[in-house]
Amino acid sequence: MSHAAFLLGLLAASLTAGAQRQPAAGFRLQDAGIADIQQSILTSQITTVGLVELYLKRIKTYNGTCVNEPLGILGPITTIPHARQINALSTLNLRPSTRKAWGFDARKARSMTDTVDADPNMPDALEVATEQDRQFKQTGRLVGPLHGVVMAIKDQYDTFDLRTTSGADAQYANDRPPDDATFVRR
Repeated sequence: MSHAAFLLGLLAASLTAGAQRQPAAGFRLQDAGIADIQQSILTSQITTVGLVELYLKRIKTYNGTCVNEPLGILGPITTIPHARQINALSTLNLRPSTRKAWGFDARKARSMTDTVDADPNMPDALEVATEQDRQFKQTGRLVGPLHGVVMAIKDQYDTFDLRTTSGADAQYANDRPPDDATFVRR
């Protein structure tokens, strides 16, 4: 099974799970394309923060353990019958305090080697979403063609603000590459 590094890096807000807002009843994330999402933001049916929170709720529901690893990650595995989850996202772009507030375990951390993870140059998804909402409220315009777009980046590709391990749970001295891969940067 391949792992993907979850880069919500174009979205944001530093909210805790208790402060989550609900989008308009007519907005259905699972049916929405980019144009639908952006139109919903433009018509105030949803905020970028609300959108990221919807994705985080879906991740909580569908991303999780689907196999037992009695001898660890390198040992034999057995499937968990009716797990109803798949471990597709190995990393979430959330600061430690936000990740914990949402109830995601430490294995989903942006970095295993930077436990403080407080560099403002590496904003988490909710911080980016908050900034997009602030700019939209101020100007009435989307910040660009990717406003509100949530992305997943396969864990083989470098992302400077997220650990890149090619799916391995190895103890790296530094698990963050110095730069983004070319296609991530674009």
